[in-house]
Amino acid sequence: MRRERRRLRIGIAYSGGVSKCAYQVGFTKALLRYIDRDELAAVSGSSMGLFSAYALSADKLARLEWIYRKIDIERPSKLFWEVAVKGLLTKTLDDFTAPTDRLDIPVCFPVCYIPLFSTRYYWLQGAYNPVWKRYIFRACI
Repeated sequence: MRRERRRLRIGIAYSGGVSKCAYQVGFTKALLRYIDRDELAAVSGSSMGLFSAYALSADKLARLEWIYRKIDIERPSKLFWEVAVKGLLTKTLDDFTAPTDRLDIPVCFPVCYIPLFSTRYYWLQGAYNPVWKRYIFRACI
């Protein structure tokens, strides 16, 4: 009697950091050559890793890669200035999320509320909800 092979369900966790996220886009594109998106049970990301998780779930890896490629910062020390003062995170979030987005793979991420030192976990899935931007922004700062 031949046994039916169970389909593998995979979860991916992305860590934070702008440069790591740029790497994660390439890693994810390579991974998808070997597995199907429907084999992914969930994705998770902390801080900027949430962008990678969102991109995978919304099938927007090419868009995220384009955003990373257009970031032009000469020195790593200027990155904080660009993100915190010039609003790079807000601009990127506005460029990246859209009302037409649909998250096919559940996305889980933590948001730490300081000075309360409490952490909440959020799950995003399905049709775009405008409140997502607020949660994603809080998770990335």
